[in-house]
Amino acid sequence: MQGQPPGENIFAAMADMLAKQFRVLLLDELLITHISEAILVKNLFRHMWARGMTIITTSNYRPEELYAKGFNRDQFVDFIPDLTGQCPVIDLGGETDYRKVDLSENSEIFWHPIN
Repeated sequence: MQGQPPGENIFAAMADMLAKQFRVLLLDELLITHISEAILVKNLFRHMWARGMTIITTSNYRPEELYAKGFNRDQFVDFIPDLTGQCPVIDLGGETDYRKVDLSENSEIFWHPIN
């Protein structure tokens, strides 16, 4: 980041910048494939939570499955309880595929604009 004093925590600076503009961050499909991504998610999420931000994310993986068998995963594992505590899992698996539900017959599932 420009103008950042030497040694300032980049994750804290990023979280400060985001917290000034947003209260909620929505991420579609949290997938971690590299240790650098794991460290980014771990540190940035912690700093955003410390600033009162809400993070909502989708994923095809449960928190404990993220970056499974990844190189240096031990640097990420301590974050999983934090992630689970801050982002409770809502399992949308099962028999119903909500993308294929007839909206006109199931208005209690989806909300529509008044007009």
